[in-house]
Parts: sequence; structure tokens; C-alpha cells
Amino acid sequence: MGSSKEFADYVCDQLTAAGNISCKKMFGEYGVYLDEKIVGLICDNQFFLKKKSYKYVTLHYLALFIAFII
Repeated sequence: MGSSKEFADYVCDQLTAAGNISCKKMFGEYGVYLDEKIVGLICDNQFFLKKKSYKYVTLHYLALFIAFII
């Protein structure tokens, strides 16, 4: 089951304070990009942050987003 456009938009809206965030459809799911570099994936309406992306996303906004997921 693919991710919904609404969920992808919601994730991107939550991360906009980190910089130039965009979501692009790939293979039926979504890639999350920060300044044109892929930083995560949205699969089955779940957000997965790339392990090495923490240096691109400020720790403050990452902590806020992790709190949102939990």
C-alpha cells in the first residue's frame, strides 16, 4: 500500500523550518529532500530519516519531529 499525498504534504510541512524541504514521488512512495539532497523516505505513511541526514537537519527540528512520531 502506497503512502498518501496528504501524509507526505504533512511531513514536508512539519520539516519546512529545517530548510528547503520537498517531497517527490518515487516508486509509488515519496522521497524527502532537503536542499535537493535526499534525507528520508515516506513508505506506507511512515517517515524514515536517512542515518547520515542528521548533519543536514538541525538537531532541534529533528527532536521535534521524533517527538511527533512517538
